[in-house]
Amino acid sequence: MVGRLVPATGEIKLVTISPVTSDEVRKLGFTVAAEATQAVGALLLLGLLTGPAAAAHRLTGRPFAGIALAGLLGVGAMWGGLALGYAVPQLPPSTAIVTLAVGVYAVAALVGIRTRRGVRGSKGNVDASSSSPPSPRPSPPPASADAPGATIAT
Repeated sequence: MVGRLVPATGEIKLVTISPVTSDEVRKLGFTVAAEATQAVGALLLLGLLTGPAAAAHRLTGRPFAGIALAGLLGVGAMWGGLALGYAVPQLPPSTAIVTLAVGVYAVAALVGIRTRRGVRGSKGNVDASSSSPPSPRPSPPPASADAPGATIAT
């Protein structure tokens, strides 16, 4: 029995606590493990979806090439993480996979910063290393006599 002070009245009430059985603790442990497994799986999925896709976005501007590159980077991160998890038994494979996926993105971000050293203006990227000025916009074609509203000078 445990004593408990009730502040409003100043009395001490005795409260009984029932013991917890090992089956209840075991059920709680399985529940926590199941929830933790789902959380780890969600983080693994999120890392494998975003890391290679963001790296491919940094490395190429073409959509179909980016899809193919993201797939290759994701498969590479998966196999590399499994191999790293096998080589280092203390390292969980999920941690190694996500670390490699994020590492690929970090490398791609650094490569993207080094290759895109231009001044970004309102009309897109202008390469700072080129010495020629940007080409002017093409002028519209002259109106033909067949165009509506065209007048013919005599």
